[in-house]
Amino acid sequence: MAVEALPSATWLDETLLAERERLVAVRFGRASDPLCRAFDAQLAAAAAQLPPLRVYSVDLDCVPDFTAMYELYDPCTLVCFHRSRPLLVDAGFGPTRALALPLPRGGSIGQLLAQTMVRALGDRAPAEAVELAGGGAGAGEEAWGGEAGEWLHGVLRKAGGEVEAARRRLAEMPAAGLPALPSIGALSDTVEAGLDAARRRLPAMPELPSLKSFWAEGS
Repeated sequence: MAVEALPSATWLDETLLAERERLVAVRFGRASDPLCRAFDAQLAAAAAQLPPLRVYSVDLDCVPDFTAMYELYDPCTLVCFHRSRPLLVDAGFGPTRALALPLPRGGSIGQLLAQTMVRALGDRAPAEAVELAGGGAGAGEEAWGGEAGEWLHGVLRKAGGEVEAARRRLAEMPAAGLPALPSIGALSDTVEAGLDAARRRLPAMPELPSLKSFWAEGS
């Protein structure tokens, strides 16, 4: 399956509206960019593996309408849609609506799209997508192997332990040790009293002429 180019924002909107059941993957970039051409080939191969997937491309120079909306400031970006709504895609660095390409080392666009499809379609996801999604690991998790991965996991474990310790200390703190907070009614009365005092300090407003006398003087 070839990657079809959408020449305008209207074409993209109508395509998303027409595709109510299938996942739509849109590559934003430029056809002259070698990175985009290489990624289009990967998208076409992924679409051949996943029947409920349609793949399109949008040239950022010809169709700049979505640049600010989806923050398309990278040379090649992938955005997935289902029922006209952008989906969160996770390549191992946290979920995002616009995924800058290429993928991290070891990432597979087919597996990434399969995982996104399974999350979007749920029980309606085809068996091909479930099988290709594998264990559900992020497509970029292999890039976090070795010493860098061990360091990151150590930082996360330490942070989680500190948060849990803080929760336990808060739970063990006696209620009598916490300062008493004023009620909403008392707080409202205090604010009103402050406003009344401020109003009294303001100088008196001069008396304004009536509308009839104002027009008479103007004439």
